[in-house]
Amino acid sequence: MNRHLLCAATALLAVAPAAGAQSLLKPELGLWEMRMTMLIDGKDPFADARKQQAEATKKRSPEQRRQIEATMPPLLGNDDMHRECIDAKAQKLWADPNSLLREMEKDSPGCRYQLVTASGSTLQIKGRCEDSDGFTGDLTGGFTMQGSKAFTMRSQGKGTMAGDRGRAPKPTELRLEGSGRWIGANCGDVKPDD
Repeated sequence: MNRHLLCAATALLAVAPAAGAQSLLKPELGLWEMRMTMLIDGKDPFADARKQQAEATKKRSPEQRRQIEATMPPLLGNDDMHRECIDAKAQKLWADPNSLLREMEKDSPGCRYQLVTASGSTLQIKGRCEDSDGFTGDLTGGFTMQGSKAFTMRSQGKGTMAGDRGRAPKPTELRLEGSGRWIGANCGDVKPDD
């Protein structure tokens, strides 16, 4: 899987709290815990790579493991948690869905997104990715705020994934599901994104 598709998936998860701005429900300021599950053709695209990475470090000395980890950061697995700090600047950005979509496009070059609907506590988007080295296809997705301290999101896409050298692109189905919950007002060591 290429990094642009991962960036698009991460961006879709990262903007999920934006639905609150449309329904006047703003996400709480502070630390959020977010989880994501991504499947390509029904399979975890990073499972084999994580297994190889674990094998590469298993029989090494602690110093060698540190060197490997410094050059090869761990791959997130499905349902892995990451934390984000939501500050006032991020809340202001979320107040404008079109600005959010432009941010998503910066994180996933080759993809363009459109707002479909925003009603109640739900935001629906659609998009198209054109990546000759990765995913080319259509995406749809939605985010639902559950009050100001939790959200869920789902997106799916159909298209093609670039084949290995010399191979034709193959039909691909992408699914992404995520959730987030507010941890507290203090972000601690987690800094807001710029």
